[in-house]
Amino acid sequence: MLKKYILVLTIILAVLTMFCGCTQIKSAELEPGTTFYNTENIYTNGLFNPTPLYTKWVIEENGITIKTEYEEKTMEPISWGWQELPFSNEEWNAFFDIPEEAVDISPYGKILYQSINDFNFMLLVNGKIWRVSLFPYGPEENPWKIKEINLLVPDDVAGSEK
Repeated sequence: MLKKYILVLTIILAVLTMFCGCTQIKSAELEPGTTFYNTENIYTNGLFNPTPLYTKWVIEENGITIKTEYEEKTMEPISWGWQELPFSNEEWNAFFDIPEEAVDISPYGKILYQSINDFNFMLLVNGKIWRVSLFPYGPEENPWKIKEINLLVPDDVAGSEK
């Protein structure tokens, strides 16, 4: 009887594993030519309008091209390669204007960081890519605040969501 329960639980876990993470990237590598879409605004500072959904982010050899309905711009040079997160949870929380609005990253364990430029970076969070946009804030103890955080989904997954 116990073997039947274990078998059923194993099958259920296998099925859940197949469906959980369907928006995760297949590899942590940011390969040139890979296209991502902004499909969700995780956080937007109230001073700004969010980036339009389905903004296209194309990984280039040494940069990233952002395409919207109205414009296209390339940010370069970028040296691709995930690194350890360069700030603590406390430093992350200091990026938010209102502490109660801070996006809690502490439950995610190891988070990787990819710099884009002075105002943008990516985070690899549980197999998902977040694009973080900053704006200059002023006070020297907290010179930057988060403008927005977007979930970037690979083209092959976003195509089914669009």
